[in-house]
Amino acid sequence: MIRFVLRGFSVEITFLFVVTVVFCLISDQTGIAAMALFACFLHECGHLLAFCLTGHMPRALIFELTGIRLVPPVSYPGFLGALFIQSAGILVNLTMAVLCRALSQETAAAVHLLLGLFNALPLSTLDGGQILLLLLTKWFPVKGASVCTAVDGICTALLCVGCILMFLNDRGNLTLLIFSGGLLSALAGGIFGKRKHRRAKAHSGV
Repeated sequence: MIRFVLRGFSVEITFLFVVTVVFCLISDQTGIAAMALFACFLHECGHLLAFCLTGHMPRALIFELTGIRLVPPVSYPGFLGALFIQSAGILVNLTMAVLCRALSQETAAAVHLLLGLFNALPLSTLDGGQILLLLLTKWFPVKGASVCTAVDGICTALLCVGCILMFLNDRGNLTLLIFSGGLLSALAGGIFGKRKHRRAKAHSGV
């Protein structure tokens, strides 16, 4: 792992991330992989800028096998600040999609648009899920989190079914199968994690 710290902000690049990026860039002759990687980087830069504007610097930027992610600060801003931070990445991608379209860069515009729309899905691991959680827990403090869990499960199931159907119709697209497996793993991990948290709270009497 490569790691360096700038004024308390840590940047970490894992070996598997480097290997994956190099493999994708070498094997992809269309240039879409590089565009997607750049779009993901700009997405996280949007979140980072929003963090800085709200005065809450994240602890780290990590480049890992599953992508690029920011480790949020210990203290988080209020409702509007958190909503701005969670929306910033999507807004950057949608803005870039419009800009690329205006410059007649159709492929780049499509990559940014798809990434922005995908991150807007109401899955707990994506920005859309976190935005939904913020809104519902604000409006419905008691039932909001439970509704988000149900929506997450339904959307994950629908995406997995869609991926499996496309996998079968596309004569075995391995990427779709891996993607659906990753979604199921993320959903299962989230459910078990929440159950463990509830048991720990019940055991401690909180």
